[in-house]
Amino acid sequence: MNDKPVKIGMRPSHPGGFIRTEIIDELGLSRAEAAKALNVRQARLSDLLDEKVALSPEMAHRVEKVFGISMDLLLRMQTWHDEVEVCEWHDETLAEYVEERRNKTLIVYQTERERLREDFNTEESVLAGGYRYRQVFEVVQNAADAILEGAEEGDVGAARIIVRLIDSELYVANTGAPLTKDGIVALLGAHSSPKRKNQIGRFGLGFKSLLALNGKIDLFSRSVSIRFDPLSCQQMIRNKLGLSPDYLVPGLRIAEVVSFEDEARQDPQLAEFGQWATTVLRAQINDADMKDRLYEELQNFPREFVLFLPVDVSLELNFGLE
Repeated sequence: MNDKPVKIGMRPSHPGGFIRTEIIDELGLSRAEAAKALNVRQARLSDLLDEKVALSPEMAHRVEKVFGISMDLLLRMQTWHDEVEVCEWHDETLAEYVEERRNKTLIVYQTERERLREDFNTEESVLAGGYRYRQVFEVVQNAADAILEGAEEGDVGAARIIVRLIDSELYVANTGAPLTKDGIVALLGAHSSPKRKNQIGRFGLGFKSLLALNGKIDLFSRSVSIRFDPLSCQQMIRNKLGLSPDYLVPGLRIAEVVSFEDEARQDPQLAEFGQWATTVLRAQINDADMKDRLYEELQNFPREFVLFLPVDVSLELNFGLE
């Protein structure tokens, strides 16, 4: 086994990668042999070695017992890796821009009351039209566009999209380019959707189809994490403008910045995706009929979709299975 020190000042190693290269590869073991020695399923070990999941204390203990590597060292390595991961999930400039947009939007509504009706009608037209029952297709398109944008910027790593429907939440995790200022403008705008070269159209009207799920919509990206809470947005607009509780106002025109770290502590799905994804969408489903339709859409999703992309993409569709 190499005695190479962990390099300070660089991105800290994930303990799974360390175990793979410095223990298993050095000893010339196959993954099946290593899993047998550790008395764990090979699939579980592979997820760790491929850095898809965090190292648990129980697994660290097994590694120490079988291979003699300090459990404390491995867990400290995981902690250090996680701390750097959290730092990478926040760009203060973009966070400030989200707050700035909120204030400007409220000012616009105060001076141009007709904009309220226009923006409300835009959201209603999305829900009344062809977008209402194609949430999965739209968010997969958004994820694919992020991958294409990343490829244009030189990201040639393994491209991956996972769609997971579990309990009452829809998750879509992907590699590729993180959320940018242009993306935020598109998300908070009524119609705008920046398209470049071979992109399908990231964060256009299709994103607003998630309103039909009747819950909060979180977008966690390596650059900034934001939350759309339609009910909170509508209440804020009504309160600011002194409108009656039944006055019709849009629900996706204001967002708030949230902490990926805080949310991941409470959500194991999010924590898992955070190990590898650039962006993770999490949408609450508070409409039973829409949940049934999402299952149906997942079952019928055209998996050949990725074949028409100019880059290789791995697409996984999970139906509530962990």
